Amino acid sequence: MNAAILLLATLFAATPVEPTARWQGMIDDDSLRKLAPENGFLADAKTLETVWKAWRPNEEVPTVDFSKDIILVGVVEGPNRVGIQPSLDKNGDLRFVVIGTLVGGAGFGYLLLKVSRIGVKTVNLKPIFAKVPDGKKDAATPVPAKGELNELEQKMVGAWIGHGGCVGNWVFQSDGMYCHSDYGPAAGAFETGTWKMEWSELPPTLVLTGYPSKFSIVRLNDEHLNLRWSGDGHARIEEHRRGTEMNNVAIRIRILDSAVSRFHGHTKYGAGKTFPPNLKTLVEIGILLEESLLDPWGKEFKYDVSGKRNKGEQPDIWTETPDKKVIDNWSESDK
Repeated sequence: MNAAILLLATLFAATPVEPTARWQGMIDDDSLRKLAPENGFLADAKTLETVWKAWRPNEEVPTVDFSKDIILVGVVEGPNRVGIQPSLDKNGDLRFVVIGTLVGGAGFGYLLLKVSRIGVKTVNLKPIFAKVPDGKKDAATPVPAKGELNELEQKMVGAWIGHGGCVGNWVFQSDGMYCHSDYGPAAGAFETGTWKMEWSELPPTLVLTGYPSKFSIVRLNDEHLNLRWSGDGHARIEEHRRGTEMNNVAIRIRILDSAVSRFHGHTKYGAGKTFPPNLKTLVEIGILLEESLLDPWGKEFKYDVSGKRNKGEQPDIWTETPDKKVIDNWSESDK
């Protein structure tokens, strides 16, 4: 039994959750059904207002403290009544299924349930995203709240070493950032970006800000991560195995090395003559995310543009583990 099935099985050991408020109704206009949230819940006042004014235009929008409560949404086809019985499992996943009567006809029925967020980490295995302030450019791209990863998503965190040509290596962080190194036809590509999981169907989908932007998660456990490009059922499965903490650091240094080389070779920046004066320059010109300048322990990687340990051929990049072991980008023979 794989991890996803194990998570689904916890539904049968969940505790019923009693709603603190409910609103239900039937609407003739099928076009308004598209306002139902795909994730099955409302977690901010702006979205609630949009849904409420469309579905219950003659009533005042209720005030909901979304730091304490969440609204579950169920819809069914036709002029039918809707039922929802939510329950909370031991992992903090708020589960519910939607049922309805079977009257034929146009329109749809809906039910809104307000329930407490106490102890809730996910809803039907979907993360509750952190609220992005209005007006931000990235407001349409939710960012996973720190500490809100569910059990299966937690297994993603750490280093993964690719097995097979062009696959590359990964580092996934719990704050939603990732690093991908040494992939592509020449095994020289790299990138940093943000990641999240989508749970609209199984297997879940890994969604990235980079390219490719989506992978189906074929296998994920403590030792293995197998991915396949989404939308292509004939794409090969890319196999990875769990890396160590040292692999984690080495992947990050490899990416910094590659970013420095890209700067050095770009006609706009180094043109084969100069290296970046510091690592923050790579962030300022958009080659890397700022978070990629930190090691797994939250310290900034050290950088010497003179490259004394690399015989001046490239800058030195290194860090120290908590037990003072140095991990670097210069060759064994120079140590």
